[in-house]
Amino acid sequence: KMPAAYHVAIVQPRLAHHARILKIDSDEASKMPGVAKIITAEELKAVGGTNVMAEANFHERSTVRIPSRKVLAEDKIFRYGDVVALAVADTKEHARAAAAKVKVEIEKLPEYLSFLEAAMPDALNIHEDTPNIFCKQPVLKGVGLEEPTKVASVIDEAPYSVEGSFYSSREPHLSIEGDSVQAYFDEDDMLTFQCKSQGVYSSISRIGNCLGIPTSKLRVMMNPTGASFGWSTNAGDLCLAGAAAVVMHAPVALSMSYEEHQHFSGKRCPCHSNGRLACDKNGKLTA
Repeated sequence: KMPAAYHVAIVQPRLAHHARILKIDSDEASKMPGVAKIITAEELKAVGGTNVMAEANFHERSTVRIPSRKVLAEDKIFRYGDVVALAVADTKEHARAAAAKVKVEIEKLPEYLSFLEAAMPDALNIHEDTPNIFCKQPVLKGVGLEEPTKVASVIDEAPYSVEGSFYSSREPHLSIEGDSVQAYFDEDDMLTFQCKSQGVYSSISRIGNCLGIPTSKLRVMMNPTGASFGWSTNAGDLCLAGAAAVVMHAPVALSMSYEEHQHFSGKRCPCHSNGRLACDKNGKLTA
C-alpha cells in the first residue's frame, strides 16, 4: 500500500521577465504548517538529477544543439513564469501557503517583451548558448527558382507586386481541464506519471535524465483529459512533479492554477511575419 501523497505547489516569483537569481530564501516557508520540504535545483541535483530537460531540437537550422532548459531555475530567470522551487506539504492549501513565503532575491537584467526588441543589433543575448534569433527559415517559391536572389528579382521586376508585415497576437492554451500531474514509484519501481499527454513516449524522451532516473524506468499514463492544443507535448510540468517525487521518494500531486499554467506554458507565442507576392499581367502568381 502506498503512503498518502504529498501535495506540491510551485514557487513562481513573477518578479521579472529576465533576471539573475541571487538568493532563494526558504527558511520561513520551511517552518509553515504541514511542510515537508522546499525543493530547489540543489536538492534535485543532490539525488542525481541534472536539472536539464532533454528538450528536442525540432529544426536542423536551429543554433541550439544541446539541451539547456532547466527544470527549476537556479542561476537566471528567463521568463516571467519560471519556477525556482517546489513547496511540498501534506495538503494543497499548506503547500500553496508555503510557496508564497519563499523569498527570491534577484538582479534585474534587460527585458525584451517582443521579437522586435530581442532582434535589435545591440540586444543582449538572453541565453548563453544561442543568439536571440536562434533559427532562420526563409520560405521561398517562384517559377522553379529556389535561390533567394532570383526569387527577389522576379518580384522586383514583376508588373504587379504586394508586400506586408503582419503581427499575430498570443493565443493562450485554454484547455478544459487544469494542469494536474500525479507522480509516484510503482510496484516495479518505475517513476510513473499520471497526466494528460499527447505523446506518452515523447514525454519520456523530453524528461531525459533531468531527474536522475533512466528513461527505461519512466512510465507515463494518460488521465482522462479535456483538451490540450499542443501544450501536452511539453513535459515541463511532468519534470516538476517528478522532481518532487524523486526528492521525497513518495507519491506527489501537483496542480497548477490557470494563472500559474498560463505564465508557465508561454503558449502560443505572438508572431511577426513579412511577405512579398508577385504576379504577371494575367494575374498568375510568379513568386
